[in-house]
Formats: sequence, structure tokens, C-alpha cells
Amino acid sequence: MEQSRTDKRFDVFGFGFCAVDELIEVAAFPQPDSKAQVLKHSRHAGGLSMTALVAAARLGARAAYWGLLGENDLSDFIRHSLRREGVAFPDRITRPEALPVHSWILVDRSSRERIILFSYEGVAELEPEEVQPELIAASGVLMVDHFAPRATLRACQLARRLGVPSVGDFELLDDDNLVAEVMAHTDHLILSLDFARQISGLAQPAAVVEHLARTARACTAVTGGAQGCWFIEQAQPGLVQRQPAFEVSVVDTTGCGDVFHGAYAAALARGMTVPETLRFAAATAAIKATQLGGQRGIPDCATVEKFLAQH
Repeated sequence: MEQSRTDKRFDVFGFGFCAVDELIEVAAFPQPDSKAQVLKHSRHAGGLSMTALVAAARLGARAAYWGLLGENDLSDFIRHSLRREGVAFPDRITRPEALPVHSWILVDRSSRERIILFSYEGVAELEPEEVQPELIAASGVLMVDHFAPRATLRACQLARRLGVPSVGDFELLDDDNLVAEVMAHTDHLILSLDFARQISGLAQPAAVVEHLARTARACTAVTGGAQGCWFIEQAQPGLVQRQPAFEVSVVDTTGCGDVFHGAYAAALARGMTVPETLRFAAATAAIKATQLGGQRGIPDCATVEKFLAQH
């Protein structure tokens, strides 16, 4: 992987969700009105943009996160996790009571399936006027998700005006259609196949990506896990291409989509082409899936390059 040629302060700047995930392992999912022994409990940092930024940092990118953290145990855990991973963050507390998203992930050891419970209680959204243009201008790539859509839309508009490409990871729409507007302002839109089917009303992956690519952008892609990824790039409009998934022994897919986005953003910041970034991202996500936890299995760049050389 080439070294970054940008003279900017950050390679990847993230604007979106951070979460504290409580990973709870059980032998099998309990039935209603029953009990189950917890085999293992561990706490992890997670969230769409934060996990993507950790992936980018482990791959050698200079990453930074911008969001609202308060004065509490959960926020301190996020700060510690960011610091440990080498992800920069402006630690300016504007709402002391603010909390990250809090999630409880129940993992069935027999089937490797999972159930995710999450709470937005106490989560505070940034306002559009709190978006700092100088941070976006200092970045090679902007990473966004569906959190705080009014502020995120402002960030994407600023990024486009400043010539900073944006990479978007979205899982939900909002009642005001602001997330849809954010997606329209995202230069590299990468959605899960399930969500892309939901918003397009179509079933076939190629038809789905063609529908989404009607909005002009550098890359439109949908990811289908083991099915691979379908995409259209601006350089070849109308041509649906496919990046197959890599075959690995899957242990846990938690965070694989976020890792895919972070690897894509890191590769984009290094100057890779769209097909190269997607292949690199697919390999990074595949390696992560071989270990338990949303972030623990994220590899470094040397590991990904060795994996690609062997495949």
C-alpha cells in the first residue's frame, strides 16, 4: 500500500456514531421465560464511524474523530479507546451529560449469530453550526454515517466545497428525509445490500446499485457479506462491477461493515483506485471476521497485504 501523499493533517476524519458495546456470550440464545449463563462478558468501543476510524488507524492512516462526549464513565471509555488506537479527537466538552450509544450484543456460541440491543438515551447530536470547516479542510477523506443528519449534511456540503471526498455508511432513514439528502451529497456511497434493497424497492444487487447510482458520485456500492460487493464507479458509468468476498473461517461479523468502510477510506486517502479500494476493504473485513468483537480482529496494513498476496 502506497504511503499517503497528502500534506493534510489527517488522512481520514470521522463524523458520526461512537458506542460502548457490551459483548455477552452464551451457549445458545435463551427461550422466553428461561435463564442462560453468561459464558463471557467484555466491553468494547464501537459505532459505525468510530470502528471505521479504528480500522483506518490500524491500517496506517492518520485518523481523527469528531463528536460529543460528556463527563461520565462511558465517554471516558471512548476517549481511552480512541487514545489507545491513535485516533485524534478534539476533546472539547460542550454537553457534560452527553453519552455515547450504549449497546448489548448477545452472541450465540453454537451458531455465531447475534442479537444487538442498543440505547440512544443521553446521546447528544451536534448542531450544524458546531461543524468546524477547518477540521474538514485539514483532512484527506471525510467519513460519515446517519448520526445527526443536519450536522452531517453540513459537513458533507463543506467537504464537497473544499474538495474533500466523503465516504458514507448509512443504516437508517429519518422521518425528515435528511439522511437521504446526506446520501445525495456523499461522494463514495457504500450501503449494505439489505438496506439498499429497502430504500430502492429492488431485489437484484445489480439493479439496486444501478438505481442508487442515478445520483452522480465517484462510487456507488452495495455489500452483501459472503456474496461480495457490487459497484458502479464514475469513471465507468452504468457498468456494474463485482468484488467477490474472500473465503475465511467466520467467527464474528460484528463491525465488519464498519471495518470495510474504514479500510475503503484509508485506501482512498492513499490514492488507490475504486476497484483497488474495494478489494482492499473486502480483505480487511474478511480478516476481521475471523475474530470475536467489533474491533479486536481489525488487522494492520502488513497483514492485509500478505492476505491479498496469498489470494
